[in-house]
Amino acid sequence: DRVVRARFDGQRFRVPSRVYSAPAIVYPGLDAKLSDLRGVLVRLGYRASRDAKSV
Repeated sequence: DRVVRARFDGQRFRVPSRVYSAPAIVYPGLDAKLSDLRGVLVRLGYRASRDAKSV
């Protein structure tokens, strides 16, 4: 704690930080609608692809 405080006390970030996120937990057996999952993926910027190797 002392090391961290010595390093960061009194320092302010020049650019304010903001986090815009909401966790999307997906696991086998999850009781969710496919349409809901598709909506989450679209909002995150994913898109459909016929090529499984595409990113």
